[in-house]
Amino acid sequence: MLARWMLLSNVPETVSDATLALWYYWRWKIESYHKLLKSAGMNAEAWQQESAHAITARLLVASMACVTIWRLARSSHPKAEDARRFLARLSGRQMKRSRPWTMPAMLAGMWNLLAMMAVLDNYNPTELHQLANIAFANPPPP
Repeated sequence: MLARWMLLSNVPETVSDATLALWYYWRWKIESYHKLLKSAGMNAEAWQQESAHAITARLLVASMACVTIWRLARSSHPKAEDARRFLARLSGRQMKRSRPWTMPAMLAGMWNLLAMMAVLDNYNPTELHQLANIAFANPPPP
């Protein structure tokens, strides 16, 4: 035996060890969600909403995004790994070869993907090239 784990708790003795271990397992799942929401992705602690309604609305949108990323991170779909790597690449964050994606990188990439999708809904490729040329100080000839 390499290690012996002991879990200290104040729950009643009527709660089985297996139930307590399951609760602890879910606690860490929730902690990873909170990390994504607070510091690694949404930066919720820096929000400055002025009303309960505003913070509730923002929290709901942020929660949906976090849960979407959380679900994709655990997906076994045949194309899920491609989607995870794609979102990480869209984030612009550098990744280690041994770890090609992280949930914070996927979350940042998701925001970029949503922005790209909104642009594609409003502009065709020719218009995008024209706007890019103007933005890069290469205006098209009159």
